[in-house]
Amino acid sequence: MPLGVDHPRVQRMHQARDMKGLAQALSDPDADVQKSAVWALLDLRLQITDASVVDALIAMVGHPGLGGLAIQALEASGDARLPDVFLPLLSGPRRGFAAMALAEIQEPRAVEPVIALLSDQDWNTRQAAAIALGKLGDPRSADALSKVASSDPDKDVRASATEALGKVGGPGLAHAYLNQALTELIEAYNTEPQGFKSGGERLAMTDIFEGQVRGIGQKLHELGGLPLMQRAFEAFAGYADWPGHIPSDLRKVWDGIGRWTA
Repeated sequence: MPLGVDHPRVQRMHQARDMKGLAQALSDPDADVQKSAVWALLDLRLQITDASVVDALIAMVGHPGLGGLAIQALEASGDARLPDVFLPLLSGPRRGFAAMALAEIQEPRAVEPVIALLSDQDWNTRQAAAIALGKLGDPRSADALSKVASSDPDKDVRASATEALGKVGGPGLAHAYLNQALTELIEAYNTEPQGFKSGGERLAMTDIFEGQVRGIGQKLHELGGLPLMQRAFEAFAGYADWPGHIPSDLRKVWDGIGRWTA
């Protein structure tokens, strides 16, 4: 049984693919029935074709606890009303869900308001906006994504913006990848400082960090070659509160992982 479909009556409707019954359950006075019905329709979203089911889900998008699930369930319905349902939600509490949904249905009117969400106070919303803009692929978002990729205070938002910028393109792409490389190396150092001891023959990292750094390094290599990658290590010299050996040690790690100078 899918996640969230906990109520026995709703489970029976889910197994029977009773879409209209599930739609009616969305207005049930029992909150557990409502919640289970939304989860069931989310699981069956590719089978939503009946207008009455769409109507019931549209009525749920304003629900304080279940609205986000209703938005996700609606995405695959293909209903012509969805852009006009989702666009107003970009200024409300479910703005992140709405941004993702508008990207899924490739609504061009969403580009500008979703760009505005990149400066939202909530990091989850900023990350959703970055992911959505990558899916929309509109070049108008390149400058804003480049700024977020370099300066957002949350590393996950920066990573999502960098990935989105890779899909959208733009002159800030190389710099975004450079910043992402620095972030990954700094995180690796803070997590495993013992792997960065000066004088090591081959400084070690865990597989996950090595994979991340290798992938970013390859992108940097493709975009600008060794001169661009060298900037990453020149930048480390600006970290005055770090011991002096760290920039050179990080360079050893970088070279050891990718054999970039070979």
